[in-house]
Amino acid sequence: MPIKILITGGGGVTGRAIARSIKLSALYKDAELVAADIFHNAYGIHEGLFDRCYKMPHVDAENYTTKFQELIERETPDAVLIMTEKEAIYWGKNKPFFPVLVSPYAFSVVAGNKARLYRVLTNEKLVPNSLLYHKNEGPFESVYHDQFDSRPVWVRCYEEGTSSGKGAYLVKSVDDARAWFNINPGINSYLVSEVLPGGNYACNLLFYEGNLLQQAIYERLEYFMPHLAPSGITGNISVGRLLNDERILTNSIAAIRAVEKHTNTQAHGIYTVDLKGDTANNPLITEINLRHTAATSSFAQGGCNMAEFQVAATLGHFEAIPTHEIKFNPDNRLLRDIDGIPVYLNEFNQEQQDRLIDLSK
Repeated sequence: MPIKILITGGGGVTGRAIARSIKLSALYKDAELVAADIFHNAYGIHEGLFDRCYKMPHVDAENYTTKFQELIERETPDAVLIMTEKEAIYWGKNKPFFPVLVSPYAFSVVAGNKARLYRVLTNEKLVPNSLLYHKNEGPFESVYHDQFDSRPVWVRCYEEGTSSGKGAYLVKSVDDARAWFNINPGINSYLVSEVLPGGNYACNLLFYEGNLLQQAIYERLEYFMPHLAPSGITGNISVGRLLNDERILTNSIAAIRAVEKHTNTQAHGIYTVDLKGDTANNPLITEINLRHTAATSSFAQGGCNMAEFQVAATLGHFEAIPTHEIKFNPDNRLLRDIDGIPVYLNEFNQEQQDRLIDLSK
């Protein structure tokens, strides 16, 4: 009899990528999939990935726990995958009454908040030169000139559960900063960091009670509509590639271990560590996400199904999770488009591009 899997945040890009991954799983491809979400995006309902979809209150709503319990009693899922960070933090604090891997609360409130995370990782030399700035502290000029020598910096919101995209802007001058702060009056506190010129990476890690079960890495190469952002970096990639890179893996694990030590907890569940290369392309941590990313279905297409492994760990089927590092073809590409499902090319070369008939010259 097929198992039943509930995916929270199922209507979003990442939640749907998880569903696609499970449908690629040899073990769970016949699973009954149920989505729970606030469903602000109707696309998630009509794409057809789920057997049933439930519109749920936001995790901050007073009736969230009651309604979630009602959902669990109604569906009795065999495994629950939490795909939103605020829910991961909530269920780390409140004992779940359903089968799930969820990060410890103390770990999550550090890892999920960029300010706290950077304080922990600064001594480990794992993060870029950074500081916290509040608009009420005084003029930005002194911070910008004294600590960063007037070089370009990133400013971004550092609230719990937010992505790097919230309030993010590449500041190249004091005037840039003033203008950005003025058009974002709702953000008072910013994480200010040096700009790292190297590669842009994400390392997906699955832990069970402090033990690393499996990992997968990808590099972000190109973004949708880069002309809309001064940095050329927008919220979602259009081109990427899967990687095997020991430096990225080593630094990502070191960051997790540092948070474990600081919080006296054990990493448990799924994490995605974002990294950016410095001038020597040494990968430094920019944030830790308490969830998968939208590229997870490309991991599955490349032979490393992190969603499948998460379900297996939740069910206690550890023998189904390979213990060796899964190798990717070094010439692979993952391609995404606004209106289509991701395409994974195990091998990408110029000959494939020659199918394009060029009349532009």
